[in-house]
Amino acid sequence: MIGGKTISLCTFALNEEKALPGMIESVLPVVDEINILIDDRTTDKTEEVARRYTDRIFYTTFVDFADMRNKALRLGTKDYILMLDADERLLKEELHHLEDLVQKPIYDVWYLARRHYADLEMKKEIGSNPPYPDWQCRFLKNLPQLRYVRKVHEIISGTSFRGYSHKPTIRHFSHYFKTEEELRQRQQLYRTIMKQDKEHAY
Repeated sequence: MIGGKTISLCTFALNEEKALPGMIESVLPVVDEINILIDDRTTDKTEEVARRYTDRIFYTTFVDFADMRNKALRLGTKDYILMLDADERLLKEELHHLEDLVQKPIYDVWYLARRHYADLEMKKEIGSNPPYPDWQCRFLKNLPQLRYVRKVHEIISGTSFRGYSHKPTIRHFSHYFKTEEELRQRQQLYRTIMKQDKEHAY
C-alpha cells in the first residue's frame, strides 16, 4: 500500500526463473498482491520461483503481447495495477514516488520513463528505440475499461486522462538476462506480429 491505496503487481512470464525474483523483490515494500501469468510454453522453473512469493499463479496460451498484458491486468484486485516485466526493476529508493502519482487522482494511468542496461549494476546503459524516456504505461487505476492495444509495443486505451512521470524510472535488463540468440528471436517475433496487426500503425 502507498498513499492509502492498495497495489497489485501484475506480470507475465516465459522462462523467467532467473529474472523474476529481482523484479518482485524490487517492489515488495509497496505491493499488496502479486499476480503472475505464465506462458504455457515455459519449460524452466518459473512457477517454482513464483511460488516463493505468491499463490496467485495462472497459465495461458500466448497470442500476442497486448493479449498477455490484458490477461495479466484483469488478475489484479487492488486499487492500482503495477505492470512490470520480469526483466525490469524499480529502485527501492524511488518507490516513494508512486505516492506522488496516487495523490493526483485525475489521471487514470501513468506512463513511466524506462532506461535500458546491459548489467545489473547499471554501469552500461544501452540505447533504445524509442530513446529515453521510452514511456511505458505501467501504473494504472484498476478500471474495467482500460486495456492494452497494439499487439507489440503496447499502448493503453480506455481513457484520455494520462500522466507521465520520470520517477520511479523502470530499469530494463533484457540484455543481461537474455542471450543474443534469444534477443534475435524476440525481435523476429515482434516483426512477425507487427505484420499481422492490421489495425495499428507502428
